[in-house]
Amino acid sequence: MYYLIALAWVEHYPRSFKVQQFLGTLYFQKGDYQKAKGFLLESLRYGGREKDVRIDYYLGMCYLAEGNLEGAASHLNTASVLFQNYAEAWYGLGKVFRAKKEYAKALTYFYKAVDLAPNVELFYIDPMDIYVQLGQIQQAKALLKKARRYAAPEDTKELEAYL
Repeated sequence: MYYLIALAWVEHYPRSFKVQQFLGTLYFQKGDYQKAKGFLLESLRYGGREKDVRIDYYLGMCYLAEGNLEGAASHLNTASVLFQNYAEAWYGLGKVFRAKKEYAKALTYFYKAVDLAPNVELFYIDPMDIYVQLGQIQQAKALLKKARRYAAPEDTKELEAYL
Protein backbone atom coordinates (compact mmCIF):
# COMPACT_ATOMS: atom_id res chain seq x y z
CA MET A 1 0.00 0.00 0.00
CA TYR A 2 2.86 2.40 0.82
CA TYR A 3 4.22 1.86 -2.68
CA LEU A 4 0.93 2.86 -4.28
CA ILE A 5 0.74 6.02 -2.22
CA ALA A 6 4.38 6.88 -2.85
CA LEU A 7 4.07 6.24 -6.59
CA ALA A 8 1.05 8.56 -6.67
CA TRP A 9 3.07 11.19 -4.82
CA VAL A 10 5.92 10.87 -7.33
CA GLU A 11 3.42 11.29 -10.15
CA HIS A 12 1.99 14.46 -8.58
CA TYR A 13 5.22 15.85 -7.08
CA PRO A 14 8.04 14.52 -9.29
CA ARG A 15 10.49 17.24 -8.21
CA SER A 16 10.06 16.65 -4.49
CA PHE A 17 13.27 15.32 -2.97
CA LYS A 18 11.29 13.96 -0.02
CA VAL A 19 8.87 11.94 -2.15
CA GLN A 20 11.76 10.49 -4.18
CA GLN A 21 13.63 9.71 -0.96
CA PHE A 22 10.61 8.03 0.60
CA LEU A 23 10.10 5.72 -2.35
CA GLY A 24 13.83 5.01 -2.58
CA THR A 25 13.90 4.08 1.09
CA LEU A 26 10.91 1.75 0.66
CA TYR A 27 12.64 -0.06 -2.19
CA PHE A 28 15.86 -0.22 -0.17
CA GLN A 29 14.04 -1.87 2.72
CA LYS A 30 12.50 -4.32 0.26
CA GLY A 31 15.98 -5.18 -1.06
CA ASP A 32 15.39 -3.81 -4.56
CA TYR A 33 18.59 -1.76 -4.67
CA GLN A 34 18.40 -0.90 -8.35
CA LYS A 35 15.00 0.78 -8.01
CA ALA A 36 16.04 2.34 -4.70
CA LYS A 37 19.10 3.90 -6.33
CA GLY A 38 17.02 5.44 -9.09
CA PHE A 39 14.70 7.23 -6.68
CA LEU A 40 17.47 8.18 -4.28
CA LEU A 41 19.55 9.66 -7.10
CA GLU A 42 16.50 11.67 -8.18
CA SER A 43 16.19 12.86 -4.60
CA LEU A 44 19.76 14.18 -4.74
CA ARG A 45 18.97 15.83 -8.06
CA TYR A 46 16.21 17.83 -6.37
CA GLY A 47 18.32 19.07 -3.47
CA GLY A 48 18.01 16.18 -1.06
CA ARG A 49 21.68 16.08 -0.12
CA GLU A 50 21.44 19.47 1.54
CA LYS A 51 18.34 18.44 3.48
CA ASP A 52 18.80 14.82 4.54
CA VAL A 53 22.14 13.01 4.86
CA ARG A 54 20.40 9.63 4.97
CA ILE A 55 19.97 9.75 1.20
CA ASP A 56 23.72 9.35 0.71
CA TYR A 57 23.78 6.65 3.38
CA TYR A 58 21.11 4.60 1.62
CA LEU A 59 22.77 5.12 -1.75
CA GLY A 60 26.07 3.95 -0.29
CA MET A 61 24.44 0.84 1.12
CA CYS A 62 22.75 0.16 -2.24
CA TYR A 63 26.10 0.32 -4.00
CA LEU A 64 27.65 -1.87 -1.31
CA ALA A 65 24.92 -4.49 -1.76
CA GLU A 66 25.66 -4.51 -5.49
CA GLY A 67 29.40 -4.86 -4.91
CA ASN A 68 30.29 -1.37 -6.18
CA LEU A 69 32.70 -0.52 -3.37
CA GLU A 70 33.89 2.77 -4.86
CA GLY A 71 30.33 4.06 -5.30
CA ALA A 72 29.51 2.91 -1.78
CA ALA A 73 32.58 4.60 -0.29
CA SER A 74 31.83 7.84 -2.12
CA HIS A 75 28.27 8.19 -0.81
CA LEU A 76 29.04 6.92 2.69
CA ASN A 77 32.00 9.27 2.95
CA THR A 78 29.75 12.17 1.89
CA ALA A 79 27.26 11.21 4.61
CA SER A 80 29.99 10.97 7.26
CA VAL A 81 31.44 14.36 6.27
CA LEU A 82 28.08 16.14 6.17
CA PHE A 83 27.00 14.73 9.52
CA GLN A 84 29.97 13.49 11.50
CA ASN A 85 27.82 12.04 14.28
CA TYR A 86 25.88 9.76 11.93
CA ALA A 87 27.03 6.37 13.23
CA GLU A 88 25.40 4.41 10.41
CA ALA A 89 27.61 6.16 7.83
CA TRP A 90 30.75 5.17 9.72
CA TYR A 91 29.44 1.61 10.07
CA GLY A 92 28.80 1.52 6.31
CA LEU A 93 32.36 2.69 5.63
CA GLY A 94 33.57 -0.11 7.88
CA LYS A 95 31.59 -2.58 5.75
CA VAL A 96 33.20 -1.18 2.58
CA PHE A 97 36.74 -1.61 3.89
CA ARG A 98 35.93 -5.01 5.31
CA ALA A 99 34.81 -6.06 1.82
CA LYS A 100 38.14 -4.74 0.52
CA LYS A 101 39.88 -6.85 3.20
CA GLU A 102 41.45 -3.69 4.64
CA TYR A 103 40.73 -4.81 8.17
CA ALA A 104 42.66 -2.13 10.08
CA LYS A 105 40.80 0.63 8.26
CA ALA A 106 37.49 -1.24 8.64
CA LEU A 107 38.01 -1.55 12.38
CA THR A 108 38.69 2.19 12.65
CA TYR A 109 35.31 2.94 11.06
CA PHE A 110 33.48 0.29 13.06
CA TYR A 111 34.90 1.68 16.30
CA LYS A 112 33.80 5.17 15.31
CA ALA A 113 30.24 3.83 14.87
CA VAL A 114 30.41 2.02 18.21
CA ASP A 115 31.70 5.14 19.96
CA LEU A 116 28.89 7.24 18.51
CA ALA A 117 26.14 4.70 19.26
CA PRO A 118 27.41 2.18 21.83
CA ASN A 119 23.94 0.79 22.48
CA VAL A 120 23.48 -0.47 18.89
CA GLU A 121 24.33 -4.16 19.03
CA LEU A 122 24.63 -4.43 15.24
CA PHE A 123 27.74 -2.23 15.23
CA TYR A 124 29.68 -4.79 17.30
CA ILE A 125 29.12 -7.81 15.04
CA ASP A 126 31.50 -7.00 12.19
CA PRO A 127 34.49 -5.96 14.29
CA MET A 128 34.06 -8.96 16.57
CA ASP A 129 33.89 -11.22 13.53
CA ILE A 130 37.06 -9.65 12.09
CA TYR A 131 38.88 -10.24 15.37
CA VAL A 132 37.72 -13.86 15.47
CA GLN A 133 38.87 -14.40 11.87
CA LEU A 134 42.25 -12.91 12.72
CA GLY A 135 42.53 -15.08 15.83
CA GLN A 136 42.44 -12.05 18.13
CA ILE A 137 39.92 -13.44 20.58
CA GLN A 138 40.87 -11.07 23.42
CA GLN A 139 39.91 -8.04 21.34
CA ALA A 140 36.61 -9.69 20.43
CA LYS A 141 35.94 -10.39 24.12
CA ALA A 142 36.74 -6.77 24.99
CA LEU A 143 34.13 -5.62 22.47
CA LEU A 144 31.59 -8.06 23.88
CA LYS A 145 32.27 -6.66 27.34
CA LYS A 146 31.65 -3.14 26.05
CA ALA A 147 28.46 -4.26 24.32
CA ARG A 148 27.20 -5.79 27.56
CA ARG A 149 27.79 -2.44 29.27
CA TYR A 150 25.66 -0.46 26.80
CA ALA A 151 23.26 -2.76 24.94
CA ALA A 152 20.27 -4.55 26.37
CA PRO A 153 21.09 -8.05 27.69
CA GLU A 154 18.80 -9.75 25.16
CA ASP A 155 20.63 -7.94 22.34
CA THR A 156 24.07 -9.22 23.34
CA LYS A 157 23.10 -12.90 23.08
CA GLU A 158 23.73 -12.85 19.32
CA LEU A 159 27.16 -11.34 19.91
CA GLU A 160 28.08 -14.14 22.30
CA ALA A 161 27.67 -16.61 19.41
CA TYR A 162 30.81 -15.14 17.82
CA LEU A 163 33.01 -16.34 20.69
